[in-house]
Amino acid sequence: MRGDLLGAKWNGWIWRVDIPYLDEEEGEDVTISKLEGAEVGGLEVVYGPGCSILTLDYTHNNNLKHIMADDKDAKSNPGPTAFDITPWRGNYRFAQKIVIGGYNLNGQGETKPPKHRKATKFVIDGVECSITSQSDTRIEGVVPAVKSPRHIEELVDVVVHFNDGTKSVLPDSWLWADPGDAIN
Repeated sequence: MRGDLLGAKWNGWIWRVDIPYLDEEEGEDVTISKLEGAEVGGLEVVYGPGCSILTLDYTHNNNLKHIMADDKDAKSNPGPTAFDITPWRGNYRFAQKIVIGGYNLNGQGETKPPKHRKATKFVIDGVECSITSQSDTRIEGVVPAVKSPRHIEELVDVVVHFNDGTKSVLPDSWLWADPGDAIN
């Protein structure tokens, strides 16, 4: 759903506006589709890790609904597939907790590798980041404080490395924010 927009209609559906963003998609049409299983009673729609969507219905006792993407291509891929990183930016002067959402990250999905898979690290713009916990659909970690990143205010790749030699790349998905000088 990267690069797409979500819209909601009061007491209706969540709509996905699919905007081609990859170079190989150049010239393709923008498409609008209704998300299956995405009926909402309210208007609050929030995107979460791993292509999850949360909605809050303010009209019926504040019901919370969680919708997960059903990506058949990712589920048929024997390798790990990272979908997104949340948050997608951080002040480089401070450590930042993140969540990488995806599928088959531990190899417990429909296409299991011969050995259990484990993420060993993720790298952002040459900076090695630590992993604090992981499951088959989530990796939690910490982006360390950096004295001076190579690319400030420019989207960079996030590369997740696994103990079986595989990796998953999130292209142009992290931004080192420049906080500027503090006001005295």
